[in-house]
Amino acid sequence: MWRKSTSTLTGNQKYGRAGDLLELLLLEPPYIMRNPDGSCGLSDPVALVEQIIQKRNEIVNEWKGVMPEVTKEHNDVIRRLIMGNQLEAWGTSSSFLDESSEEGFE
Repeated sequence: MWRKSTSTLTGNQKYGRAGDLLELLLLEPPYIMRNPDGSCGLSDPVALVEQIIQKRNEIVNEWKGVMPEVTKEHNDVIRRLIMGNQLEAWGTSSSFLDESSEEGFE
């Protein structure tokens, strides 16, 4: 069960980890839980996934508005970093990314 898992999603994660969490949530049935004050509540994993996806969409739309203002050089550095992280997550060497120049980024 996902709610009994000892894993955490804090900090950097392997590529695709967020999708794994959403999948685990979608496989869980709703359940009744007892709150610390003694009342009961319904936990609906599907509704939680909907909220997560909605928040992710809001973040993507915000980034889409901000990114045209960012310089191309800055984007190139970010692309190299993201590609390096993805290659490392897939177990592929990213040494060719280390050789690229980052002149002008002080």
